[in-house]
Amino acid sequence: MVFIDGTNLLTEMGKRCSLEFRPDLPPDEILICAAEIVRRIFHDDRVHPLRYYWFGSYKGSDKDRDRIADALRQRHMDATLFERRNNKEKGIDIGLTKDMLVQAFHRNCARSVLVAGDEDYVSLVNEVKRYGQKVEGAFFTNGFSPHLHRVLDGVHDLDPIAA
Repeated sequence: MVFIDGTNLLTEMGKRCSLEFRPDLPPDEILICAAEIVRRIFHDDRVHPLRYYWFGSYKGSDKDRDRIADALRQRHMDATLFERRNNKEKGIDIGLTKDMLVQAFHRNCARSVLVAGDEDYVSLVNEVKRYGQKVEGAFFTNGFSPHLHRVLDGVHDLDPIAA
C-alpha cells in the first residue's frame, strides 16, 4: 500500500518547478501530475500496490473538495482531505499515521510505501516495521530527511521521474 502526504509532495514539487500555487487548492493538472509521479514508481511489472492513499488539505467549498477527490479518484487514489482553517493545515500527518498503522496492525500488506520526506514520520516507520512490514520511502532528494532515509527499508528517488 502506498501512503502519500499530498501536501508535502505538492509543496516540494512547487519548489522544484518554481511554481506559484497553493497546495491546498491545486490546479487539476498539478494534482494529476503529482499522482502520476507516484504511480510511475510502481510501473514495474513485479510491483502492484493494493491501494494508493492520498492525504491532503483543501480550502474552499465542498465543491472544491469534491473536485480534488474526483481528480485523485481518476488516478485510482483514495483521498482523505482535511479542510484548511485559518490558513492552517490540521490532520494530515495524524490521518496518514493512523491509516498506515491500522493497515500494518491488520497485516493487510507485507510492504508499505510512504511518500513524504518529513522527519516527523520516523516514529511511524519504526512502529510499522515492528509489525513485520517492510517500509519503503519515496521522495525528492532535497526534501528527504536524512533520519527518515536511514530508518526506511528502501528508497525510491522521485528526482529522475519528475524530471
